[in-house]
Amino acid sequence: MNLRRLVPRLLIVISITVAVLWLGFHRDQLDLSTLDDWLSRLGPWAPAAYLAIYTVGTIVFLPGSLFALVGGALFGPVLGAILNLLGATLGASVAFLAARYVASDWVTQKAAGPLKRMIDGVEPDVGPQVRDGKRRGTGESQRG
Repeated sequence: MNLRRLVPRLLIVISITVAVLWLGFHRDQLDLSTLDDWLSRLGPWAPAAYLAIYTVGTIVFLPGSLFALVGGALFGPVLGAILNLLGATLGASVAFLAARYVASDWVTQKAAGPLKRMIDGVEPDVGPQVRDGKRRGTGESQRG
C-alpha cells in the first residue's frame, strides 16, 4: 500500500477512534440541556450543527433513538424529523464510505478465495433471463 492511500485511511481511523474515546470519557456531559444551550447559541446554524453531530454520532455508534428524541425536542416534530432523516442518511453514507475505503483491501484479502469463486460462478447470460422473467432453459415466463 502506498503512502498516498495510507494517510487518508489512517486519518479516518484516528478520527473515529478519538471521537469514540472522547465520548466514552465525557458521557456525563452529554445531556439534552447542554446540547440545547449550545445549539441555541448557534442561532440559524443550529440545524447544520445538529446534522454534523448526528452524522458523527452515527459513525461512532451512538444510539439513533437518542438523536431522534433530541431532534424532535429541539426542533419540533416536522423539522426534527427532517433533520433526523438527513443526519441518519449522512452518517450511514459516511460510515459506508469510510468502511469501503479504509477496509476494502483487508476485506478483499480475507475473502479472496470465496469472493473470487462467487464472482467466477456467476454466468454471463443470467442477466437477460432474469430481466425478462423467463426460467432458465425453458423459455417459460415465471410471472403468473
